[in-house]
Formats: sequence, structure tokens, C-alpha cells
Amino acid sequence: MFKQYKIENQRGTGHVSSENGDASAVRALLEGQRNQRELEGSLELMKRGLEMMNPPKPALTCKYNAFTKTTVCN
Repeated sequence: MFKQYKIENQRGTGHVSSENGDASAVRALLEGQRNQRELEGSLELMKRGLEMMNPPKPALTCKYNAFTKTTVCN
């Protein structure tokens, strides 16, 4: 992330003026974006895994009454 900031600052002040420098700056910027997407994807997978391990509790609860031999659901 710091490398991306440094490259953007160099481009803004005109320190990087050759085509090779511009290409490397673009490559570094794309690499940073790719790393960001990978991080977001990993976080999404972890969130889904957590939901699978801790599923939401069902809203319907049922109790059996042994005296009347009936089941009541709420």
C-alpha cells in the first residue's frame, strides 16, 4: 500500500518521466489493486465460513406436551 502511495506521489510531482517508469508505475498500481481484490475475496470467504459454522437459529420452536400428547410450535 505504501509503495502504491509513493508511486502516485512520484507521478504527481513529475519525478517519473520515462515510459519505462510509467509502465512500472502502472504495473505497481495494478498489482496493488489485485492484492486488494484478493484480500476482499479472502474476507468474504472467511465470513461465509463463519456463517456456515454458526448458522442462524430457526424462528420456529416446537415443544411436546406429554400430558396432552400434543406438539405446540411457536
